[in-house]
Amino acid sequence: MSVNPHQSIGTPRPIPSSNLPVRQARPPASQKVPTLPHQGVRLSQEAREPATASTQKLQLNLFGDTAIPKSLALSARAQDMSVNTYKVLKQLYPDLNAEEALLRGMRDLCPDSQQHCQRVGDLAYRLARELDLTDDELDELEDELEDSADLKEAGVLALTIAAMDDQELEEFLEDAGSAGEFHDIGKLAIPDEILNKPAALTEEEYEIVKLHPIVGETMLTPLDLPDNILAAVRGHHEHWDGSGYPDGLTGEEIPLIARILSIVDSFDAMTAGRPYRNSLTHEEALQEILDHAGSQFDPFLAEMFAVVVARMEQRHPNPENS
Repeated sequence: MSVNPHQSIGTPRPIPSSNLPVRQARPPASQKVPTLPHQGVRLSQEAREPATASTQKLQLNLFGDTAIPKSLALSARAQDMSVNTYKVLKQLYPDLNAEEALLRGMRDLCPDSQQHCQRVGDLAYRLARELDLTDDELDELEDELEDSADLKEAGVLALTIAAMDDQELEEFLEDAGSAGEFHDIGKLAIPDEILNKPAALTEEEYEIVKLHPIVGETMLTPLDLPDNILAAVRGHHEHWDGSGYPDGLTGEEIPLIARILSIVDSFDAMTAGRPYRNSLTHEEALQEILDHAGSQFDPFLAEMFAVVVARMEQRHPNPENS
């Protein structure tokens, strides 16, 4: 079962404590897009609908007829949604390039999603930073996780990060943060009445929402971003046990940054609240992450994220999150 903020918190698992030095948080998001007054514009219906009759047929296949493979239907629908969204963004922001238009579109059209993406980018950078362990930190981690079955994975992952030179490490960290900022960009193509629905989604509505990772990857491809970012945007809803989407990847088949995003995206969604449910405290949300480690989330990264949250609480204690 996936993390569900409506579920009650079960018997708490121990949360690793840490006295490791506080690492520097991710720098603020890029300020490439000049600040202008909020325009209050929304994407037109043109960007929300398939562009061609053939795409309408593919859409029908997506929700019923099996004559066309689902993977083909998904790719074709995502391509049309991406193209139509870019057309509308070009009309709204004729003086901006593609990347600036995407960022401006998220800010103006989906302000809640844009703020969520900025927070996820910051958390992704923090968690990625934690993976750069020294020998002493590895020893301390082994003490904290001595009963864990995931030490082998922890060691392999730590050695992989340790083998990076300074430039490779910085690029990895920046890719993690940037992927967090872009991870929900595909939601620009999802109808407002679905994104902002103050109740549970229907099965058909949920299938539409599940398109956003593929749409996001498709929209970002022309920007010549690193492959790490594109793969993470596509894979941030994959689950460790293979029950996620869109590709049903399992374990280490899921790109590392996508595994990072899966955790921090869920954490921020639970702690920020939604129209249909109240927010959880940091402790409650972290407990949900730990409870689903090994099923929805990478178990080692879940334990490392507990260290990130502990440091956040040490630096900025908040009574509401205790």
